Amino acid sequence: MRSTNYLLIILLCISFFALGLLINKIFTENQKKHKMNSEYRVTSSETKFTNPLLDCDGEFNYINPILEKKLQEKVTELKRNVSINQISVYFRGLQGGNWFGVNEREKFIPAGLNQVPLMLSTFRLIEEHPSVLQDKFLFNETTEIFSKMDSNVVINDGTQVFDIYDVIEYMIKYSHNPTAGFLLDYSMKIDQRLIDNVFVDLGMTAPSKNEIHQLTTKEYASFFRVLYNSSYLSRTHSEKALSILSETDFKDGIMKGIDDNIVIAHKSGFVTDDVVFQLHECGIIYFPDNPYILCVMVRGQNINEMANVIEQISKLTYEEIKSQAAE
Repeated sequence: MRSTNYLLIILLCISFFALGLLINKIFTENQKKHKMNSEYRVTSSETKFTNPLLDCDGEFNYINPILEKKLQEKVTELKRNVSINQISVYFRGLQGGNWFGVNEREKFIPAGLNQVPLMLSTFRLIEEHPSVLQDKFLFNETTEIFSKMDSNVVINDGTQVFDIYDVIEYMIKYSHNPTAGFLLDYSMKIDQRLIDNVFVDLGMTAPSKNEIHQLTTKEYASFFRVLYNSSYLSRTHSEKALSILSETDFKDGIMKGIDDNIVIAHKSGFVTDDVVFQLHECGIIYFPDNPYILCVMVRGQNINEMANVIEQISKLTYEEIKSQAAE
C-alpha cells in the first residue's frame, strides 16, 4: 500500500514538472511572437519603394476614425453630383496596417489596372525562366506595337532594340493596351500555367479563361501591398515594379491632391460602354514615415468629374495625414 502511494506521488511530480515545461514553452513562444510582430519591418538604405515584412499575422484592429469619418462625408457629398453613380474608396496605412473603406465591396471592371498583375506575372516568369532576358524586341513607331525579334535577323545600325523590361515599362508608363496584349501572348506561349497561377494567386481569373473579371478597391490594393512587402516577387523585382509605377503618365487624379515633392507609385484604369464610364486609380503615397495605399474607383457619366472625385478624395486624405503628422 505504501509503495503504491510512493508511486502515485512520483507520477504526480512528473506530471507537474511536464506541465510546467509546457506552460513555459507556450509563454516563451508568445513572447517571441509578440516581439516579432512589434518589430516586423526590414529597414534598408538600398531600397526606395519597398519595406519588406519579417513576420506579420495581419491582425490589425486600429482604424483612423477622423479620416474615416471625413472620407465618408466627402463620398456622400460627391455622389450628389448627378454625373457620379458610385464611388468606392480603400485606405491602408503601411506602417501600422490600419485600414478602412467606403463602399469597398463594390465591384468594378479594372480595365488598365489589369496591367499591374500582368507586370507581376511577367516578373515571376523572368524569375522562373531567366532565359527570357536574352529575348530582344522591336517597336514599330507607326503601329506602336512590339514584336519579338528572331535570333537570325540582322539589325541595321541605328535600329533600337528592347528587352523584356523595356516592354513592361512601356506598358505601365503609358497604360498601353496593345503592349499589354502582346506581353500576355508572349508570356502565355512560354509558360501558360505559371501566368494563370499568378493571376489566381492574386485573386483574379486566369487569363486563359477570357473572362471579364471585376475587382473591389480592397482586392486591388493587395497588389500594391505584395509589392511594398516584397512578399510575392523578389525584392529586386518588387523595387523595379514600384519604380516603374512611380513614372506613369496619369496626372489628373491622386497626384493632383498631394504636394509635388511626394513620391507616388500608382496606376489608373479607364473603361466605357459608351453610356457609363469607369475611372479608377490606386497607388502608394510615400508620405514621410507614414506611407499609405489609396484606391479610388468611380462609375459615372462625365470623365472630368470622375477625375475630380479622385483628386478631391486624394487631397482630403493627404491633408488629414499631413495634419496628424504635425500634431
